[in-house]
Order: sequence, then C-alpha cells, then structure tokens
Amino acid sequence: MADSPASPSSTSLRKEQPYNLQLIPYRSDCWNRRIAFRENLRSHPQTAWEYADLEERLARDLPLDRPAYTPGKDSFIRLVTERAFAGLTKR
Repeated sequence: MADSPASPSSTSLRKEQPYNLQLIPYRSDCWNRRIAFRENLRSHPQTAWEYADLEERLARDLPLDRPAYTPGKDSFIRLVTERAFAGLTKR
C-alpha cells in the first residue's frame, strides 16, 4: 500500500525509529490542537501534500537526525494548527 500524505513515508528515519508513541491527556489543549491539525490535513488535501513534501525533504536532508528533523516541521505545524484550531473554536 502506498503512503498517503498523512502517513509516515518509508524513509531512513522511519527505519531507524519505527515508533513514536506520545501520551496526551484526552481533551487537553495539546489533544485539541493535534486533532485540529489532523482534521485540517484530512479536509485540505493540498495542505496534506505540502506537509508530506516537507517531511520527505527533511528526511532526505537530515537522515537519522531526529533532533533536527522534528524542529524543521514546527513552523508549518504551528501555522496549520493555529488556522485549524481557530476554525474549530468558532463552531
């Protein structure tokens, strides 16, 4: 099965560290922001593709360097999450 924009790609990062488990309190601010980000990717395919492209570029440029890979996504995630979270709180 091919990777979708919302799923991890088969990069060296994934091979080196196949799991990233995070425990987040249910319905906390962190939970709500992550759900808002996920839902934004699901409802905006172009944003999902942009995120997938960013992840692939970072994985290619920073193989096996998770400490640099993760912060490389921060500004994109923050922007999309703020946009998505603002839309969810207006309901």
